Amino acid sequence: MAIATVAVHRYVPESPIKTPSRVDFLGATLLSIGLVCLPTRFDRGRELGLDLGARQRPFAGSAVFLALWVVAELRVPEPMVDMHVFVQRQVLFTNICALITGFAMFGTFVLIPNFVETPRGLAADTARLVDYGFNASATKAGLYLLPSSVTLLFAGPAAG
Repeated sequence: MAIATVAVHRYVPESPIKTPSRVDFLGATLLSIGLVCLPTRFDRGRELGLDLGARQRPFAGSAVFLALWVVAELRVPEPMVDMHVFVQRQVLFTNICALITGFAMFGTFVLIPNFVETPRGLAADTARLVDYGFNASATKAGLYLLPSSVTLLFAGPAAG
């Protein structure tokens, strides 16, 4: 981090374009609180013995703060993020595609290792045995993901 900071300071020239602007402290604060509340719900709630309602409160708080952030960004003269851009057709469909792709990739990279690491013969119904898992090690599970990772390495730049 320190090396990168020194390198940026030394080799990246200052922009010649100077525009007077103000920092959106309200938007930054609301976004920060909303994003911090979101993972709090998932981190240690069950481990700390919190009931379901207590684990849901940070999620609700996150939704409230993120909604307030959107409202604030629509009203300030110099927003951090221009919300009007998101309703433009190209941006909207790009974000929808990115969301769907993200869910698909998350499912792939989480579910495939769980499936291949499951012991062979494990079934939800214990009265019968089925060929379900591959009983693979963590290394083998990673190797199962290798073809898709290599494909993504080359497909990403080509798709752009």
